[in-house]
Order: sequence, then structure tokens, then C-alpha cells
Amino acid sequence: MQQVESIRFPEPIDPLQPRGTRFTQMIREGLFLRSYEGRVEEYKEYDKFSISFWDRRFQFRLDYNISEEEHGTVLNYKLENQRENLLTLFAGGLISGMTESMVARNLKNLKTFAEARV
Repeated sequence: MQQVESIRFPEPIDPLQPRGTRFTQMIREGLFLRSYEGRVEEYKEYDKFSISFWDRRFQFRLDYNISEEEHGTVLNYKLENQRENLLTLFAGGLISGMTESMVARNLKNLKTFAEARV
């Protein structure tokens, strides 16, 4: 099972302009703990959050978009492989599954938190 272990920010975050903020994310992938560098690419409060993350082999962009629909709020996300080769195509499939499980777990936690605050 993959999960985020930690996120470190080498510089202070500017809450008024988070775009360009760099971070290091440690992700547990089975028995291994891997380090990925990252950067906030886009941020629009309540609507959009996009990051790029990479290591020496891979580079991906992850986009989250939130919109209001007739039946409630919808979260869409897209994972884009930015270094196309056989290794990254295979890894993209693995990371896609990893992000699906992380998103589902985080949304469940968010829902529990929101319902407890009501």
C-alpha cells in the first residue's frame, strides 16, 4: 500500500501566492520510502489545485478541480505523465492506483471531519 509519510517545505509558504511553492514529499511504496520533489503549479482557492512532482526517473502533474453540480460537489483529478517512456507508462498506472486510494482515504477523512463540525 502506498501512502504519504511526510511533506516538507524548504521555504515558507506564501498563503496569498502558493504557486511556485516547492516541497519534498516522502511516499511509502510497500517496503520502500521514496522521495519526490514537487512544486505547486496552480492554485485557486476552492476550485483548483495542481502540482508537479518528480524524482530522477519520473515526472508527473496532478490536477484537482472542484465544481458544483446539480447533485452536489464534484472532485475531478487527472494524473499526467510528463516523461513518456516504457518505465514511466508502467509507473503511471501504478501511481494512478496509488493516488486513487490516497484521494479516497483523504476524502473519507475530510467527510468525517466536516460531519463532526456540523
